[in-house]
Amino acid sequence: MRLYGKILCLLGMLAAFPAFSEDYVITSNRKADGSDKFAGLAAGNFTSNIPIPEGGLTAEDNLTVEGFYDIARGTNVSVNTFHYISSGVYGNAFSFYGNYSGMPVGPIVIQAREAIFEVQYNNQPNDFGQVYNPDNDDIRPVPSFNVNAESVELKIAKLETGTVNIGQSYIKDPVLSLTLSAYDDNTPSYYKFSAISLYYGSADQTGTVTINKGATVDSGSFNTSGSGDGLTYKYTTALNIAGGTLNIGSFSYHRAGDNFTLTHSNGGTLGATQSYLVLGLNGKEGVFNYVVDGLARFNTNGNSIEIQNGVNLMKGSNGASVEVVGGGSMTFACDVSAIDGTISVKDGSTLKLSSWAGNASAVEIGAGSLVSVAGDIALDSSSSIVISVDGADSFGKLSSGGAFVGDDFGKLTFVVDGKAFESGNSLEISLEELVSGSGIDWSKFNIDSNVDFSLGSNSITFVVPEPSHVAFALGALALAFVAYRRRK
Repeated sequence: MRLYGKILCLLGMLAAFPAFSEDYVITSNRKADGSDKFAGLAAGNFTSNIPIPEGGLTAEDNLTVEGFYDIARGTNVSVNTFHYISSGVYGNAFSFYGNYSGMPVGPIVIQAREAIFEVQYNNQPNDFGQVYNPDNDDIRPVPSFNVNAESVELKIAKLETGTVNIGQSYIKDPVLSLTLSAYDDNTPSYYKFSAISLYYGSADQTGTVTINKGATVDSGSFNTSGSGDGLTYKYTTALNIAGGTLNIGSFSYHRAGDNFTLTHSNGGTLGATQSYLVLGLNGKEGVFNYVVDGLARFNTNGNSIEIQNGVNLMKGSNGASVEVVGGGSMTFACDVSAIDGTISVKDGSTLKLSSWAGNASAVEIGAGSLVSVAGDIALDSSSSIVISVDGADSFGKLSSGGAFVGDDFGKLTFVVDGKAFESGNSLEISLEELVSGSGIDWSKFNIDSNVDFSLGSNSITFVVPEPSHVAFALGALALAFVAYRRRK
């Protein structure tokens, strides 16, 4: 029994140590011309400094790939660090490539805790005497890489690189897609790009970018462009913020005739990293659908976001709720009748609506935040407005550029924080500061609060609960606890 215990202890100690790792370097068999495509570890078109195990590499191993230009369809790699050095024979970049005979069929999946994309710089032959040098030691980060494949998924905990081009003028594949995911269920991912650009050629094409839960993407811009005529060819663009976070500085809709659908779902976040982020058609012909499926979060980061008039705001199968955070300004210049869930404005942010969101189940306005409506606010008995109060100068506000309309204004709830009473036992706020607009009849509101209040002709006063009331409540709670213990 003692020996058995010692064995178990030894096995436990061994399990506590991380798995052994190796540094693999694989080199293309055609490094001399640099034109071959890396197609995964089963392809066999390479030499390795260490023999590849029959079971493949582990998630602790590091892999460097050199002498290839493109990464072919069907490639599936899962390692600790993935270091790809493009030969540069076709330029200072590389491509995830789909249309290539003789290579496996299937998606490209790269999973790594860190990925490094580099290129043998200025290694492309030209008419001015430059020749391809397989031993070029001027290795630099790639300025860009191309997604020219039907399905590319990156599960990389950290990747910082240049521009991502989805499609090229010479690519006529009907479907091109890039999915950015977390490394795994327990490890988030961070991607930083100079830009994400969907570039269409002279063919009917669909380009898709998906950002899954656990992935954060910082990109200087997101744009569509190309060499083809969007009114002659059918271009379809899909941007899916599927639980992840997309932070961008600018958005450009370049291709007239493009059918653009942005689906914002699963609590995903769209963030602005520059002063004014505008989403829309930019005056061009085309279709822009913005689908909110469940909760869509907008993080202004102290900046401004606008969804232009002409954008079709739609709800998905899980309804449509909106949350605005970050202390900046969010504008819906489009129709917002599709929002049927909760609208929540926090962090001292401002939400500007061209029309009232009458189908929303509730509008919640955090302390220091503002909801401003250009026109009338039409309310009924099912309406619900929640305003938070943190102090005499910190409370939510609702403003109408028109009138409050309706026979019954529904429920108006004030949520008062305890710190609102730090300077006294009561807090008085002007009604006009809380809710402004013409035609306000306060008797039409069903007013409620988490603290006692009294409504005057021009103000509302919130009162801290009397000590006797608190003592009574605590006493009742204690009696209930004693009765519960006796029943036990």
